[in-house]
Amino acid sequence: NVMQPLKYTAWKSEERLKEALGKILDLKAMLPTLVAPDPHYVSAANECRSMVLASEMFFRACLERKESRGWFLREDFKERDDRNFLKWIFLEKKGDDMAGSFEDVPMGSYRYQPEGWTA
Repeated sequence: NVMQPLKYTAWKSEERLKEALGKILDLKAMLPTLVAPDPHYVSAANECRSMVLASEMFFRACLERKESRGWFLREDFKERDDRNFLKWIFLEKKGDDMAGSFEDVPMGSYRYQPEGWTA
């Protein structure tokens, strides 16, 4: 219900990304009550935890990138911005939360660079 709708995953805006992240965080809050009634369901419970984590990471990273790039479309940031966002996004656990940071893509080590790119 959160990862499939195009309004959250294909056509992104800050408002809708925050809405989707809120839904994921609601699910995350319910994870401590998730139990497997028998050993057969342990893998399903673990898969559910993994899906919630991956979804949270997806939406947090999307909120960090304030540009459109290739298939990544932000309605509120329609242009590609190599100067500020030709970067890798890193997510790190901070207590019970998650924080994002950036690292420049080492363009000098790549044979091909974006048109007009200057270091």
